[in-house]
Amino acid sequence: MKIKAILFDVDNTLIDFMKMKKEAVKAAAAAMIAAGLPMNQSDAEHEIWELYEKHGYEYQKVFQKLLMNKMKKVDYSILAPGVIAYKRKKEGYLISYPGVYETLEKLRRKGYKLGVLSDAPRIQVWLRLAAMGLHKTFHFVVTFDDTKEKKPNPATFRKAIAKLDVRPEQVVMIGDSIERDIKGARKEGMKTIFAKYGSDSAMCRHGKRADFEITRFEEIIDALKYFEGQGKA
Repeated sequence: MKIKAILFDVDNTLIDFMKMKKEAVKAAAAAMIAAGLPMNQSDAEHEIWELYEKHGYEYQKVFQKLLMNKMKKVDYSILAPGVIAYKRKKEGYLISYPGVYETLEKLRRKGYKLGVLSDAPRIQVWLRLAAMGLHKTFHFVVTFDDTKEKKPNPATFRKAIAKLDVRPEQVVMIGDSIERDIKGARKEGMKTIFAKYGSDSAMCRHGKRADFEITRFEEIIDALKYFEGQGKA
């Protein structure tokens, strides 16, 4: 069966989100320590990551929580330098993986409908796409704000299907998370591609649970040939 649409996760699929996050956290911790936070660099980074693990990577008050935990108050003379350092470093690292622009352009020329499915808030998704110059590339974007649910909840995938007006088996979902992207899409009948390049080693070991896995973004073209070749068998 011919594939008509391709859906993309954003973080660690289109952009190297974790690299950006790590560098931004490192810069923020250093700036707050220089401003008077009574912690060493390693401990500050460790506690920031623990807070992100607890509250989610999109949580906006991690540095305030850190200051409350360590100093029992939010000292804005320490908070402000941390926020500025974080944002500056983040902006410098919001770049796409190699091959993203060229591959997406090829897919558009071939007539595929392109969509984004992200668990991040709408504004964060659009800021990331705009920072990469991809804000005009996709036919639609589905975020947490559109469904109030996160992948692998069916609501996210069904919202995309409704926008596309195609059969689920004509859609390919590409993501770096087996649990959220791959399993969720397969349950709805979609084809799946595991973005192995965007996952840590533990997740890579489970790539076989997707229909196809890629180690470089441009290998999406090969995956589509594989899917459409299956229909001719």
